[in-house]
Amino acid sequence: MSGVPVLLVAAAFAAMGLMALTRPESILAYFGTRGLSRDGRNEVRAVYGGFGLAIAALLGVAQFHAAIRTGALLAVAVALLGMAAGRVLSALIDGGAT
Repeated sequence: MSGVPVLLVAAAFAAMGLMALTRPESILAYFGTRGLSRDGRNEVRAVYGGFGLAIAALLGVAQFHAAIRTGALLAVAVALLGMAAGRVLSALIDGGAT
Protein backbone atom coordinates (compact mmCIF):
# COMPACT_ATOMS: atom_id res chain seq x y z
CA MET A 1 0.00 0.00 0.00
CA SER A 2 1.27 3.43 -0.93
CA GLY A 3 1.96 5.95 1.80
CA VAL A 4 -0.20 8.62 0.17
CA PRO A 5 -3.58 7.25 1.40
CA VAL A 6 -2.24 6.83 4.93
CA LEU A 7 -0.88 10.36 4.97
CA LEU A 8 -4.15 11.74 3.54
CA VAL A 9 -6.12 10.01 6.28
CA ALA A 10 -3.64 11.33 8.85
CA ALA A 11 -4.12 14.85 7.47
CA ALA A 12 -7.91 14.50 7.69
CA PHE A 13 -7.68 13.38 11.32
CA ALA A 14 -5.30 16.25 12.07
CA ALA A 15 -7.67 18.77 10.48
CA MET A 16 -10.62 17.39 12.44
CA GLY A 17 -8.58 17.39 15.65
CA LEU A 18 -7.42 20.96 15.23
CA MET A 19 -10.92 22.15 14.39
CA ALA A 20 -12.36 20.36 17.42
CA LEU A 21 -9.76 21.88 19.72
CA THR A 22 -10.17 25.42 18.42
CA ARG A 23 -13.88 25.50 17.46
CA PRO A 24 -15.71 22.59 19.14
CA GLU A 25 -19.15 23.91 18.26
CA SER A 26 -18.30 23.64 14.56
CA ILE A 27 -17.77 19.88 14.85
CA LEU A 28 -21.17 19.17 16.35
CA ALA A 29 -22.94 21.55 13.98
CA TYR A 30 -22.70 18.71 11.44
CA PHE A 31 -25.04 16.74 13.72
CA GLY A 32 -27.49 19.57 14.38
CA THR A 33 -26.15 20.27 17.88
CA ARG A 34 -25.64 23.87 18.87
CA GLY A 35 -24.70 25.78 22.01
CA LEU A 36 -22.45 23.39 23.88
CA SER A 37 -21.99 23.71 27.61
CA ARG A 38 -18.49 23.93 29.08
CA ASP A 39 -18.58 20.18 29.73
CA GLY A 40 -19.79 19.58 26.17
CA ARG A 41 -16.90 21.61 24.71
CA ASN A 42 -14.53 19.64 26.94
CA GLU A 43 -15.94 16.36 25.59
CA VAL A 44 -15.68 17.45 21.95
CA ARG A 45 -12.12 18.66 22.45
CA ALA A 46 -11.17 15.36 24.07
CA VAL A 47 -12.97 12.91 21.78
CA TYR A 48 -12.71 14.66 18.43
CA GLY A 49 -9.71 16.89 19.14
CA GLY A 50 -7.35 14.81 21.23
CA PHE A 51 -8.31 11.51 19.64
CA GLY A 52 -8.07 12.97 16.13
CA LEU A 53 -4.59 14.38 16.72
CA ALA A 54 -3.42 11.16 18.39
CA ILE A 55 -4.63 9.08 15.43
CA ALA A 56 -3.00 11.51 12.99
CA ALA A 57 0.30 11.20 14.87
CA LEU A 58 0.06 7.40 15.01
CA LEU A 59 -0.61 7.17 11.28
CA GLY A 60 2.20 9.61 10.52
CA VAL A 61 4.69 7.62 12.57
CA ALA A 62 3.43 4.31 11.18
CA GLN A 63 3.99 5.53 7.64
CA PHE A 64 7.72 5.77 8.27
CA HIS A 65 8.22 2.86 10.71
CA ALA A 66 7.39 -0.48 9.12
CA ALA A 67 7.67 -2.31 12.45
CA ILE A 68 4.46 -0.71 13.74
CA ARG A 69 2.64 -0.03 10.47
CA THR A 70 0.40 -3.10 10.34
CA GLY A 71 -0.55 -2.89 14.01
CA ALA A 72 -1.22 0.84 13.82
CA LEU A 73 -3.39 0.52 10.73
CA LEU A 74 -5.29 -2.36 12.33
CA ALA A 75 -5.85 -0.38 15.54
CA VAL A 76 -7.17 2.63 13.61
CA ALA A 77 -9.41 0.43 11.45
CA VAL A 78 -10.87 -1.32 14.50
CA ALA A 79 -11.50 2.03 16.23
CA LEU A 80 -13.30 3.38 13.16
CA LEU A 81 -15.31 0.18 12.75
CA GLY A 82 -16.34 0.45 16.41
CA MET A 83 -17.56 4.00 15.86
CA ALA A 84 -19.44 2.98 12.72
CA ALA A 85 -21.05 0.05 14.57
CA GLY A 86 -22.13 2.43 17.33
CA ARG A 87 -23.79 4.69 14.78
CA VAL A 88 -25.59 1.74 13.15
CA LEU A 89 -26.77 0.49 16.54
CA SER A 90 -27.94 3.99 17.45
CA ALA A 91 -29.88 4.24 14.19
CA LEU A 92 -31.51 0.90 14.91
CA ILE A 93 -32.45 1.92 18.47
CA ASP A 94 -33.39 5.56 17.87
CA GLY A 95 -34.42 5.46 14.23
CA GLY A 96 -32.63 6.73 11.16
CA ALA A 97 -31.45 10.26 10.47
CA THR A 98 -34.08 12.96 10.58
